[in-house]
Amino acid sequence: MTDDIKQQMERLKFGGKVQRVAEEDLAASFSELSEPNLMALSDRLYANYEKAGSPRNWRQWIKEQLEPMFICVDERPNWVGNTPMWAFLNDKPMVFIKQVNVGNGNVENSAIAPNVVLYLFGIRVVNEHGWSMEYRVLEDDPRTRGLKVAATFTEGR
Repeated sequence: MTDDIKQQMERLKFGGKVQRVAEEDLAASFSELSEPNLMALSDRLYANYEKAGSPRNWRQWIKEQLEPMFICVDERPNWVGNTPMWAFLNDKPMVFIKQVNVGNGNVENSAIAPNVVLYLFGIRVVNEHGWSMEYRVLEDDPRTRGLKVAATFTEGR
């Protein structure tokens, strides 16, 4: 096996570790990040990892690099399904704001979807007037573990 192939294999393995740490340690994911940007991020992290001397505790090192990317107002999401689906806007992770567990009372059963979990994300978007807010709501049904985008909306400033 040539050195180039070995290097590519190491980069691919490292990319898998990055995704695993995001999911397992930060309740985050790269599922909405475009493939070219995911590869660029993985390559950049790998280059920095090598520059740092390939720290033995790779999990902790990766976690420290990713934490500033996946920001939460308070707590991290507690995903109902097995795989997180962090919201992104223009290949940038949005801020996790809050998780809402919808019950199954009279209002829920007659006017909205009962027994679902909603995840609210937001991010400031710079524009010619300063900035505006973009929000995304993800809905997960614990019975089907079917995560989907429920709504996306913009609030002007």
